Amino acid sequence: MAVKIRPCTDLEASDPGALRAQVVASVVAQAGADVGLFYGQARLSDGRLSPTNVTATEDAAGMSEALGQGFVPMPDGTQTARRATRAFLDASTLFGSWEAFAARPATGYVRERFGLGDQIRLLAYQGCRCLGWIGAFRRWGQPRFTPSDRRRLAGLVESVTSTLAAATALAEDGLPGGSAYLIAAPDGRVAHASPEAAPWLARPGFQAELARTVRDHDRGATPAPAVALEEADASFARLHGEAGSVYLVCLRPLRRLTLSPLASLSPTQMRVAEYLAAGARRSEIAAALEVSAETVRSHVRAVYERLEVATPMELARLLEEHA
Repeated sequence: MAVKIRPCTDLEASDPGALRAQVVASVVAQAGADVGLFYGQARLSDGRLSPTNVTATEDAAGMSEALGQGFVPMPDGTQTARRATRAFLDASTLFGSWEAFAARPATGYVRERFGLGDQIRLLAYQGCRCLGWIGAFRRWGQPRFTPSDRRRLAGLVESVTSTLAAATALAEDGLPGGSAYLIAAPDGRVAHASPEAAPWLARPGFQAELARTVRDHDRGATPAPAVALEEADASFARLHGEAGSVYLVCLRPLRRLTLSPLASLSPTQMRVAEYLAAGARRSEIAAALEVSAETVRSHVRAVYERLEVATPMELARLLEEHA
């Protein structure tokens, strides 16, 4: 499967990592930045959020460790996170002010360890599904990103999002839909595997990554019961027997973070939706919100279009599902 991405590059690529690297390089060049990074996330079977598919310029080696310590705010379904899908945001916009950003312990950690200061980034979504985020960083002491830098990057938003969506589609191509199981020896060799595990084991580099992770578990270096392994959510259980210990590994496709559809509504639209779902008439909504009937009609139209429902009953069901 090959995907040709023209907005960011004329190069034809069939590797998800290559596509993400092209996006990072394009953003760094357009932003006049020193370092670039792509950072994906998924929710694992034990409930933890895990970094996935970290792609960075050479100068950003090791940044994923810093990011794992809370450097990146997680998409949480807020309006701010939703708006971030449409524009590159700088540190002042993301954290309220440059002073608030500079005062964060994580900012100081990254400055001391990597020499990085200001940043500008884009949370990219396909619908409500999180594709990850692209960050561009400047060295500490360099001029900060300006509104003109953000305007210059505005033209990249659509192409960055489409390229990341293509990379995600490539990464998920051919993945089994359900669970797969295998038994691995402490040295990482696969002793037995269920038929469903075959597509995982056939993926380039997967067995080597699996073996490394099993050895880490055996040494106690990876105490977490679940880890992100390529595109798999891999959970580990140690089994003891007369012949020694082995590891039962369960593989499932990663669950990517998603935003609630309700995140696309403004606060006023959300109130209108709640009134509609409760059975209120439009005249009653107008009186309760102290707005005109025409304003209510406009909000109702927007609610139905954004949530892709047609009746108050469908709306009520959607609100209940995402309460």
